[in-house]
Amino acid sequence: MAKKKNSPALFEAISKTRQMQKPENMAVPKWMDQRGAAAESPDENLRPEQQYAGPIFSTGAGRLDLSLDAKASLIAVLGLVVLLVAAFWLGRVTAPDSPGAAEAAGLPPVKTDALDIAKKAQSTPAPKPAASTRVSGKHYLVIESLQGTSSTDLADAEKIRSFLATQGEQADIGKIKAGSKMVYVIWSLRPMDKPASAEAVAFAEKIERMGKQYLALYGKYKFQQRRSSSAKLEPYYVPHK
Repeated sequence: MAKKKNSPALFEAISKTRQMQKPENMAVPKWMDQRGAAAESPDENLRPEQQYAGPIFSTGAGRLDLSLDAKASLIAVLGLVVLLVAAFWLGRVTAPDSPGAAEAAGLPPVKTDALDIAKKAQSTPAPKPAASTRVSGKHYLVIESLQGTSSTDLADAEKIRSFLATQGEQADIGKIKAGSKMVYVIWSLRPMDKPASAEAVAFAEKIERMGKQYLALYGKYKFQQRRSSSAKLEPYYVPHK
């Protein structure tokens, strides 16, 4: 059979047929491509508080770690503040406010001796003794000498006299000359026959102990008596004429 002019050769026809039968690359739809990307990174489109931040509690190297985000940390701090305020308020409400209440609660009573003495000394002035209280020929202890005769010195003298009254000791206020000036003094109204007797010395030691208590309360004056170079107590007694 004669070949027609311009007709394709047999091998060219076979080659074209194979190219037509070969499948082309299929285009993936956009919605499928987006779905696959979302599946690969599921946390990219989530808000920070929706993403997984790991366990709250974790242990390692012999310690316990607590991991909280900003919102949880703020809630925890506020909760702790509320708890502390509630505990403080509860403590004030339930705390005993008197010695009797403390004993009822099984607690040791509050020591109020010094406070009671100070209040009593300020609110209850000691009665001023009459001049006939002192006996002629007897000796009376000078408890304290002040710095002068000003109104401040007189107020201090009255305070000391009131304090001594709360301790069961009567005293009076007078003036004596100390060097070149006059000063207020507080002397006891307990008479002594001999200033150097054991009774007189023991009474002066008792007054000094009261002075330590007075100094602790008011920070001024301690009723200190004279002492010799050998530290022997030599109370300052004044005879009444």
